[in-house]
Amino acid sequence: MKHFALDTNYELSLPLQEGERKNTTQLQEQLERDRLISSISQRIHQATSLNETLHTAVLEVRELLNCERALIYRFGWNRCGTVVQEAVIGDYPSLLGRSFSAEVLPKEYHQMYSQGRVGIIHNLDQDQLSPCMVEFMQEFEAKAKLVVPIRQQEELWGLLVVHHCSTPRKWQQLEINLVQELAIHIAIAIKQASLLEEAQTELQQRKLAEEKIQQLSSNVETTLSILCATLDATADGILVVNTQGKIISFNHIFVKMWHIPESVLEQRNYSEQIEFVKNQLKDPASFEQMLNNMYSQPDVETYNLLELNDGRYFERYTRPQFLAEKIVGTAISFRDITERKLAAIALQKAHEQLETKVAERTAELKQTAEQLRHEIVERHWAEKALRESEERFRNLVESTSDWIWEIDNLSIYTYLSPQVYDLLGYQLSEIWGKTKFDLMPPADTSNSVKILADLIEHHQPFICLENTFIHKDGTLLVLECSGIPFFDRDGQCQGYRGISRDITERKQAEAEIIKALEKEKLLCELKSRFVSTVSHEFRTPLSTILLATELLINYDHKFDNTKKFKYFNQIQSQVHRMTQLMEDVLFIGKLQNSAVRFKPQFLDFKLFCEQILEEIVEGFGSNHRWELDFAGLSQNLFVEFDNQLMGQIINNLLTNAVKYSPKGTTIKFTVLSEQEQIILSICDQGIGIPHSEQSQLFDEFHRCSNVDNILGNGLGLSIVKKAIELHGGNIIVESEVGVGTTFTVCIPRIQLQTDSV
Repeated sequence: MKHFALDTNYELSLPLQEGERKNTTQLQEQLERDRLISSISQRIHQATSLNETLHTAVLEVRELLNCERALIYRFGWNRCGTVVQEAVIGDYPSLLGRSFSAEVLPKEYHQMYSQGRVGIIHNLDQDQLSPCMVEFMQEFEAKAKLVVPIRQQEELWGLLVVHHCSTPRKWQQLEINLVQELAIHIAIAIKQASLLEEAQTELQQRKLAEEKIQQLSSNVETTLSILCATLDATADGILVVNTQGKIISFNHIFVKMWHIPESVLEQRNYSEQIEFVKNQLKDPASFEQMLNNMYSQPDVETYNLLELNDGRYFERYTRPQFLAEKIVGTAISFRDITERKLAAIALQKAHEQLETKVAERTAELKQTAEQLRHEIVERHWAEKALRESEERFRNLVESTSDWIWEIDNLSIYTYLSPQVYDLLGYQLSEIWGKTKFDLMPPADTSNSVKILADLIEHHQPFICLENTFIHKDGTLLVLECSGIPFFDRDGQCQGYRGISRDITERKQAEAEIIKALEKEKLLCELKSRFVSTVSHEFRTPLSTILLATELLINYDHKFDNTKKFKYFNQIQSQVHRMTQLMEDVLFIGKLQNSAVRFKPQFLDFKLFCEQILEEIVEGFGSNHRWELDFAGLSQNLFVEFDNQLMGQIINNLLTNAVKYSPKGTTIKFTVLSEQEQIILSICDQGIGIPHSEQSQLFDEFHRCSNVDNILGNGLGLSIVKKAIELHGGNIIVESEVGVGTTFTVCIPRIQLQTDSV
């Protein structure tokens, strides 16, 4: 444990005068102070993060001054603050993490600390202190206090506070100077730690960006390599030119098809290559006309057939090439179809010869067909007998994992494969002589009986008929059954033979897939509703703005100032409307992504409500009658709440009451303060909400069917719901169409602490 008391025991070789001894003592104290400050500041500056820096600082200060508590208090918004680090020993209460409102530190104290002054209390019981200060220090069991400001570039960042709790303490000037100098080193260390964290963040972001660029470069190189390999591997000749006719690229197949010499290729002149190509064509004029059409209509894909002087045939395709929706060139492909063309000509000749022979063979085919018909009938009976023999082949039946069965016309099992034991757990003897309905749940039996009876009556086969069976252990299984009727030689139906397969796991998987698809459908509907709502909400104000600006541009000289002001007001109103929509969309997005933090403050809730209501009445609610009732509360109502989120709740509910209520009706706003909660009630005499739609009332972009042409985006109540949930509260709606709507909001209440400094 370090103690502040300096070691003044020293020896001198020569006797010293009293003044010299005093100067020497002061010099030694100064040297010891410098040594302590240097040692402590070095340990503070060695910290690698802001939190570690502050923690090291309070530990060193508490040990240096041999006190019970040292803490760092950081200021936030509007003189509020929080204890961000603390070193405390013994059973004294910890203040770490506690926040204090602006009332704890009055403005004059804040200004004093901003100027670098120090707050000193030697003895709580003897110093002339205000009762408020005495009560504040007694709460923390402090009998003496030393407060030194921490400043950043002349701005008050926070306070370094030292409490001596066991006894009063007379703070020495040397101790005060030491703490002041340490506060300066702490301020420097805070700045260094902040800069280090910013540099590390920037370095990490830069590293991620470089890795992404390297990945993109690698992907581009891979894509180009694949594209070049594809062009060289294709059997078609490819030529790519830009919009000015300059050759961009070609593959070796193009050169080979047109026998283009190296001298022409080296110049890469599109005109010379086209001229070389034209000289090989039988109809160069048609080819020239085709090229002109391609240049005049570059966005159109074209095709034509080219015949060469040497007897070859080429198909030519052109396709425009786009970059960022702009045509940058044309890709021309040539395919050698000489063999196909010659084959088509030969096929045409063969077709003509074949038609002459068809008539001759028709009579012969009719006679042959009759003979084949008799042979087919005989073969049919032979194949049927073969199938009956094969169906009885037990080795094949017993090797399959499915259950093979046979039933008679009464649905009684006449044959069962051994796999029934693997599926249902029954021995063959336990099922023999029973029907399938004896193995099914009673609830499914009646429907299955009707279906199978109808099939047997009409001798119809069935495929993938799903039935629920009871396993011997009591579990339910879904089997997929397929069967066909079998007949005797006289054509009489003897029953059905079929196969059953366990599809229980597949049915469970299908049910999960259906749930996933339904969820995906809901997401798609939400996206579609979002696009539709935003498009509609922007179209109307944009049309109004466009019309107003056109009138101002075209008829400015004819309008007086009043009329101009009217159109300017329209533009401003629509801009505000679009801005509000975007703010609502962004705010609901932040709420969904948990980007909005709940920041409660102790404020006058009564004054807060009155200000919001006054803004709405002055803005657009002047045509309604208002009743504001604080349920008999005469004094101010200080509660803890997030003023931004609470503003969204009250503003949206009151705005909806105005929008959906006829002019001249009454809107009642009631605030009731209970011991555990604050209750808000907004009651209107508006159009009301259909009961069938109240369950969807708080969904994003949902608007009721009876709103007609009343403007809105369907986001307000969704924001209200999420803001209330962040407060830990709930909302209740009561509404009747044509009568009105009442929204009741319940917010848990926290009592205001009365302790102040």
